[in-house]
Amino acid sequence: MKKAIEWMQKIQIAVGGFFLCIFLLTVVFQMLSRYIGIAATWTEDVSMYSFIWAVFMGAGAMVYENVTSRLLPSAIC
Repeated sequence: MKKAIEWMQKIQIAVGGFFLCIFLLTVVFQMLSRYIGIAATWTEDVSMYSFIWAVFMGAGAMVYENVTSRLLPSAIC
């Protein structure tokens, strides 16, 4: 069971990285299209949703590895 959970976490991190790459590419494409003068309105939605999914995937991986407690100041915890 532990192997399956570790395997799923690796997939989750890979999917999060994939969404971050999509986010970066769409933002760069949006910048270039605005500079050139092409209307590419779909890039805003794609970049927003890919960033949201990247955050969800990263948050799940952080909870599994218990990294969230290291991000908060020790006075709060």
